[in-house]
Amino acid sequence: MDIVESKLLLVFKDDVFYSILSIGDIQRAIIKGVNLSEPVDLILRKNIRLGHEHDSDGDLKELMQKYRMEFLPVLTHNGALKEVLFWDE
Repeated sequence: MDIVESKLLLVFKDDVFYSILSIGDIQRAIIKGVNLSEPVDLILRKNIRLGHEHDSDGDLKELMQKYRMEFLPVLTHNGALKEVLFWDE
């Protein structure tokens, strides 16, 4: 995360988008005493907000603003990752 100067990692399972992992997720895991050598599934968010390729730019921005999201994965109609929107871009 430091190397790419990002607070977000995209997590894929069997080459398919699975979830996201943020620096905050890692910090919360450390505070809870989770052993960081455990599988990442233990600290991944289970319910993440996603955009969909058919959503308008305005709808995506509104979603990000409403939930104070720094980033938003956008999926295609078949669930593949199309792009990740970042608020500061």
